[in-house]
Amino acid sequence: MWASRLGVRYGQGKRTRCLLWTEDRVREELTEFLGERDTWPKMGDFRRCGKEGLRRALTRFGGMQRWADEFDLPVSNFRGPHPTWTDERIDFEVHRLIGDRNEWPRRREFNAAGLAGCYAAIWRTGGVAAWAQRCGVPVPAGRGGRKPPSR
Repeated sequence: MWASRLGVRYGQGKRTRCLLWTEDRVREELTEFLGERDTWPKMGDFRRCGKEGLRRALTRFGGMQRWADEFDLPVSNFRGPHPTWTDERIDFEVHRLIGDRNEWPRRREFNAAGLAGCYAAIWRTGGVAAWAQRCGVPVPAGRGGRKPPSR
């Protein structure tokens, strides 16, 4: 623990093959791994390049989106070749889905409209409650991934 705080690398014995992950180590390895990429790598890219440990460390130190933002790389859906979900695009699609209604749509409505990726992006960028507030509509009790409060 002290060595990682001081930035000193050291071996960890027979049980562990690599050094402890620190935020600086994640940044250093990402810089090398990302190289000249112009988009954030997909999960399979990390696996194919033998960087599963780095991918897990990204999650522990803020998540993929946080690091993609730091390296100024656009992120498409992590699971496949889907378009990038920017805040502007999410906002546009959610307002279109809400239409004239005055409440947050159900998840199945996102799916039926072909917006499953949008729904996933909503959760990566603040969650349903934050986006509903931003869009000016309430989230009915029991929606948004939370159970209604017990009484």
